[in-house]
Amino acid sequence: MLNADHGADPSLSLRVFASAVVFVASGLMALPFAAAAQTVQIVDGLTEAQVMIDGKAVTIRRNQDESATIVGDFAKTSRACPPFCIQPSLAVTGVASVAELEVIGFLQDRVATGTGIMLDARLPEWFAKGSIPGAVNVPFATLSPDNPYRNDILLALGATPLGGDQFDFSGAPDLLVFCNGAWSDQSVRALKSLRAAGYPAEKLMYYRGGMQDWQILGLTVMQADTVTVAGGKP
Repeated sequence: MLNADHGADPSLSLRVFASAVVFVASGLMALPFAAAAQTVQIVDGLTEAQVMIDGKAVTIRRNQDESATIVGDFAKTSRACPPFCIQPSLAVTGVASVAELEVIGFLQDRVATGTGIMLDARLPEWFAKGSIPGAVNVPFATLSPDNPYRNDILLALGATPLGGDQFDFSGAPDLLVFCNGAWSDQSVRALKSLRAAGYPAEKLMYYRGGMQDWQILGLTVMQADTVTVAGGKP
């Protein structure tokens, strides 16, 4: 649900990651928008949506320049497949696929209240170029059972250890996972790893459009002044 604002404490969803994963620091910078009147709305009657992220109000709106075109990495239409193959809408059994309005609602209703985490499954160098406001960078490979620190990340996500590689996720937050777009399998691989670890399907969501669709629609992109990676460098 799209709200005008949300007053609940939003810091939990980022604090739980401070020692285990890549995170969005407090110095988030919005990429510039044209200064014209807001004639390009999110939906009819809604020009912008506000969400509290890491204790700060962030406004999500669309680029008001109606002549703007997408440039850079996401202007490409074709990439070699494999590995960049088109992903299905329902990529993981039981995991709901969502689009942009649901992403914004998730930020307002769950990220802002500490009951959900927006998970950017891309590599840190892509995350550093810009991401969806409020997203936390957990590269897909870190969730693989082959990663010796995988269990630490699951604990940071709110799992309760049951011994060995067994966890209770009943108290873990909902996760909305995305990557570069419909041609990238990074978020799908992250979701499959989470499911294999026992994360409940009903607590997971898949934004298939990812950063390419987000930017095609001219929606706000955030950049972190500093991106840090636990156990390594970006």
